[in-house]
Amino acid sequence: MGCLPVPLFLLLGLGTGYAIDGTPGALWGAGAGLVLGIAGMGWLIHLMRGRR
Repeated sequence: MGCLPVPLFLLLGLGTGYAIDGTPGALWGAGAGLVLGIAGMGWLIHLMRGRR
């Protein structure tokens, strides 16, 4: 469950970038989505662990 944001943001960024600027935009969008997905994964794991 912790890795769920990675593919979601990757695909969302890829699609958005492709819609805006074609193939170069898809590469930039996928990169941005990957970074957001990794940050979201860390945040989600932090939330699932909770404060002890």
